[in-house]
Amino acid sequence: IGQILKRQYKWEEAEKYYADLLKSDYYINNNNNKLKVYFDLFDLYLTINKKDKAIKINKLIENVEDQLLEQHLIKVKYFRLAMNYFDLNQPKKSLKYYKHMLEMHPNDEWDAWSNLDLANCLIYMKDFDRASEILIKTSEIKEDLHARRDKIRVEYGIKFNEALSMIMNKDIENAYVTIHQMKAMDKNIIHHYYYNLFSLYFCLNDIDSGYKWYFMERKDKKKPCFSIIYDTWSENARKDDRYIDLLKEMKLYDYWKDSL
Repeated sequence: IGQILKRQYKWEEAEKYYADLLKSDYYINNNNNKLKVYFDLFDLYLTINKKDKAIKINKLIENVEDQLLEQHLIKVKYFRLAMNYFDLNQPKKSLKYYKHMLEMHPNDEWDAWSNLDLANCLIYMKDFDRASEILIKTSEIKEDLHARRDKIRVEYGIKFNEALSMIMNKDIENAYVTIHQMKAMDKNIIHHYYYNLFSLYFCLNDIDSGYKWYFMERKDKKKPCFSIIYDTWSENARKDDRYIDLLKEMKLYDYWKDSL
């Protein structure tokens, strides 16, 4: 229901819905259920420009004890903490949790995704040599994956990070070559096909292309894409008049007007 309210741009109702869930016994007495609501609330608070509340929710996620969680949710917890801190512009804390995940029980698929996000964080911090080492290691892990679709998804993630590194190092020509290679990959099995492409174009300050692929993402997923509001690599999108129109369309302008 919370997701439906968000898609309908009913932000106050969505916030109240999640807050009420946390007061019910089903969530008070079950840390697995509670954690999932925390994830949704964190995303909501970032979207509606309530960063202080997002930070508080992230602290609550940190304080959920591992021994009280189902085994598969322990890695999810740390993965989300790493992602959340990156979205909060705290890359050093993000690195801490990615590294913690990689020290946990090895799992090729999990380790591949963790490495991709770790490399992304290192690129943001301009530690390009370390990021390159991580991507080489990720490529090796990719070869051990059994499913073809997983190999393709990881290869796409590697190219995304390589393109970001090229952009950060002003190697614009090769960045566009890499983006062209990404476009040629199978969009039907790549979860973030459009998302990564519009992020790269925005990072290049190719705003028209960025918005073209952003709206293709919305059309493909048949739902709004709120990440443009807080995605680190899409900062340039938020300097364009079309961004104001988006905020108004999604009934978010009043939340953000004093921060623009």
